[in-house]
Amino acid sequence: MPFALSTISVQMRDLRVHNCDKKSYAFKIIIIGSLSCDILVIAVNLFRWDLTHLLTPFVEPFIEDIIYGAFAIFSFLSLLYIFYGAGKQKLRAIALASTNLIALGIVIFFPFTRLLVDVDFHLNLDRRERVIYLIQSGKLQPESGRQTMMLPMELRYLSKGGGEILIEKASGNLEIFFFTYRGILNDYSGYLYSSSIRNSSNAALIRGCREIINIQDHWFWVSCQ
Repeated sequence: MPFALSTISVQMRDLRVHNCDKKSYAFKIIIIGSLSCDILVIAVNLFRWDLTHLLTPFVEPFIEDIIYGAFAIFSFLSLLYIFYGAGKQKLRAIALASTNLIALGIVIFFPFTRLLVDVDFHLNLDRRERVIYLIQSGKLQPESGRQTMMLPMELRYLSKGGGEILIEKASGNLEIFFFTYRGILNDYSGYLYSSSIRNSSNAALIRGCREIINIQDHWFWVSCQ
């Protein structure tokens, strides 16, 4: 009888250890998944223009939905461990949920779009001004009757969505539009150069656009939907 009780006690102890190991393993998966999703939701906002350019406007939103869905699931699981965890595991769950909240706050409140606009504009201003010079000098011209023009291969990175730009010439004013985001139909954003309009939004290519930012003389950032 004592031997039988001892055997049962050992089995119960082994079962508790096994269950503890399973919980610990599951929590490690939640930690890895949760922190990975924190990084991914920030990265997808930081590199949205490049991702759209690489994956196309049809695929990129689908990838974003998957990332945000995974972020929501792992955030929920980390909250569960706050209530059902014990000891150090509970404290780790609180720290993990805090990182989820920080990541969410960054995504909601950090001005990713403005940061991308400023960085891309100043990094590539000289090259875009070279394109303007080439058009003004007649070395680059769209086909007769067309408003769009494909940039040379070495300059196509200046306009997302394939390297195409928009050109409008009217009443002595030259307008050139470089895409930063090219979605479906009238959903797009980018930089507009206007040779005669310095600080207004009366350019022909951006009429009806919902957001217009005057970056400097002759240059605007525009978002249209």
